[in-house]
Amino acid sequence: MYRANALGEFIRAHRAATTPAQVGLDGGGSRRTAGLRREEVAALAGLSEGYYARLEQGREEHPSNQVLDALIRVFQLDAETAEHMYRLARLKFRSQAGLCMNTDQQVSPDLVRLISGWDIPAIVVGPRLDILAANTLSRALFSPVGPETNAARFMFLDPAARDFYRDWEEMTQPFVAALRASADLGTADRLKPLIDELVSNSWEFRSLWAGYEVRMKMRRYKRYFHPEVGGIELESHHFSVNDAPGQRLITWQAQSGTGSQEALDFLRAIAAAE
Repeated sequence: MYRANALGEFIRAHRAATTPAQVGLDGGGSRRTAGLRREEVAALAGLSEGYYARLEQGREEHPSNQVLDALIRVFQLDAETAEHMYRLARLKFRSQAGLCMNTDQQVSPDLVRLISGWDIPAIVVGPRLDILAANTLSRALFSPVGPETNAARFMFLDPAARDFYRDWEEMTQPFVAALRASADLGTADRLKPLIDELVSNSWEFRSLWAGYEVRMKMRRYKRYFHPEVGGIELESHHFSVNDAPGQRLITWQAQSGTGSQEALDFLRAIAAAE
């Protein structure tokens, strides 16, 4: 389901996150928030206050590329976040034309067969970060997750996650960014129960969600602590599944000749024995 004012919410969040000092303004005087005022953004972007207010309120539905580029400059957005704002601005017209996103939770049987034959951990996740498919080695690697089938719920609501993810605090941001992007780009209705649960039960998630970050700051190498093999560091790679928008394929590899490779080999032996 398309959220009628996703673009306005995005703009408002980035206005609140941009300080006067970042754009060369005096931050003195009485301010209710640390971010910019509407009239300041309008002046910096070369827009009328009324037009900018309509953008935030969702009453202006046809922002030009020039308007979007001006806001990108004011908010100093990186390329990934700027692209996300462009997609939000154009999504409504695609929805009105009947081109909705495919949020199918079913993984292609061909993809399942492919990862089943791999000698590295691999999973497929959906827009909600539900684990939709996993090969044998990934199930061995992520055995501490237990019966939980949603990666975000494990990350934020299960105390075991803080032991399993050695850099837990740093690794939470990509999870929230992925959910935020999915919510903005066509799956808000399916995400709402999960988001409500996480917001209600995790102050860390609640704080990150309010920040409206969509840029996934992925560490190439991730550190885990597995109860059967101890510490393990793996290189992760994320791939979009072209024939199933919203799904992502994630793989992990260890550097050859390292203790992490030995740990992965041991997990492979355990999985084979079971």
